[in-house]
Amino acid sequence: DKIYIHTHHTRVHRKETKRLRSSIMIGIAGPGGLAAAMFNKFDTDKSGSIDVKEFQALCYNLNHALTDEEVKVAVKTLNTSGTGELKKEEFLKWWKLGSRRWADIDLDAKEVKIRV
Repeated sequence: DKIYIHTHHTRVHRKETKRLRSSIMIGIAGPGGLAAAMFNKFDTDKSGSIDVKEFQALCYNLNHALTDEEVKVAVKTLNTSGTGELKKEEFLKWWKLGSRRWADIDLDAKEVKIRV
């Protein structure tokens, strides 16, 4: 389901359009907003955490494909609790970084070999 904001015949300032889109997405996603909705969608086994394969699928869905090695390093980097999976709190912390969320998990081949 997609929702479109039409501004035909009405001038809407960019900030207002962005605010409206955010409000709509939060409303669609329910409590916790879009981040919680994404977590719930990709926690396919409903374990309460996102494992390596689920995180790889999530990244791919966000047009950020990671190799098997890269996703292992990414989860290892983001997983502060040491469980090997992303708990909801860890995921939400990462998600809130916005466009900066990829900075810690974008590694070159040399870094991947070192961290795996």
